[in-house]
Amino acid sequence: MENTGWRKPTPELVRANTLAKEGEACSVPRNQAIIACKRVAPAIGLRAGDLLVLDALVAFSHPKDWDAGARPIVWPSNDFLMDRTGLSLSAVKRRSRRLCELGLITYRDSSNGKRYGHRDAHGRIVEAFGFDLSPLAARVAEFEALNMQLQEERALCYALKRKITVARRTVRSLVETAIERLLSGDWRSIVRRLEALLSSYVPHRASVDQLAAAHEAFDTLLQETEDSFKEALKANERFSAQEIKNTEKMNSKEFENDTHIPITTEPNNVKSSSNEKIKKAPTASEQPKIVSDGRNDALGFSDTEGERGPTLKPVEIPVIMQACPGFADMARGVQPYLNNWRDLEYVADRLRPTIGISEDAWLSAKSDLGAPKAAAAFALITDKYSHGEVSSPGGYLRGLIGKAQRGELNLERSFYGRLSAKQVRM
Repeated sequence: MENTGWRKPTPELVRANTLAKEGEACSVPRNQAIIACKRVAPAIGLRAGDLLVLDALVAFSHPKDWDAGARPIVWPSNDFLMDRTGLSLSAVKRRSRRLCELGLITYRDSSNGKRYGHRDAHGRIVEAFGFDLSPLAARVAEFEALNMQLQEERALCYALKRKITVARRTVRSLVETAIERLLSGDWRSIVRRLEALLSSYVPHRASVDQLAAAHEAFDTLLQETEDSFKEALKANERFSAQEIKNTEKMNSKEFENDTHIPITTEPNNVKSSSNEKIKKAPTASEQPKIVSDGRNDALGFSDTEGERGPTLKPVEIPVIMQACPGFADMARGVQPYLNNWRDLEYVADRLRPTIGISEDAWLSAKSDLGAPKAAAAFALITDKYSHGEVSSPGGYLRGLIGKAQRGELNLERSFYGRLSAKQVRM
């Protein structure tokens, strides 16, 4: 910047003037220059108002102004800038000064402090006073390299977040399985450590170093949980094997001490005493059927168990949570504990829009299936959707409604089937 007495030289203005001389030797298309700047705007401290002024200045220039040996100097009036940006005069002056301090533009002042310029017949600048955009041209390569670095950091952050998610879900799943199988171990301590890590983990504000430290902590907890789970399984297997041996010994002793073993082909060889009554096992049609009003702790879903195969246990909320871990993880974000069917219905109502089920389809499901069964169906659909097994949750729900209308819906087999498959994979 030539000192014309209009501005006091500052370190920022001197730096911008140095960059302007470097930019004069560069040949950079103006679109490439503004795009490179916008991609790293938050990283270099650019705000929305700064970008508005910078956009207006770049738009005022001509493509030939950005050739090597030329300087993209623009001379828009304050009224033009106010009209293009919608900012006040003081805001325009403040933003242009920030652009200069950030090393994106510099000032080229005339002797009388006015902005003006002239071009020749070919459109090249002959004389101009106003804002010099050469520093922006000089920093295009710097901005593109910075953008590459930022993209690599974003990719690393995304990978670390995914690993942390897998680790915390695996820890929770192992603890739930261990408690379900009554395996010995300090599972409460593991749960407390997991909750402590989750309370201090803020993914959307964490830097790469913070995410790396969090991943190391979650991974350490995962390894310790896996080791404890394996040891508990081995101990359980040893205990089971010892029980089998003890049972075999007891049976062999009873066989040796038994003096008489009746052998007969009669259907009822042993006569019962007068005080005993032989109870015949009820048939499938005589078995009591559990019918829920939507508020019980267990729910019998199928209407044709006797015709289709063996009767399954009534579906309980813990069974749904264990069979559908994807849904369980989402449900805990809405309500930490599901104690009854009202809680399950509440969670389903809250999560329904997040997986794309329309209100019309949801009301139809409640009407045709009943609220508890609709909530259980929602849990199944959500888990399948989270695992990529269902692409259209709304269409799948309408399909279940159609099955229910035809008398073919059998939800409990789906839940117990998923639970069995999960145990096999483990």
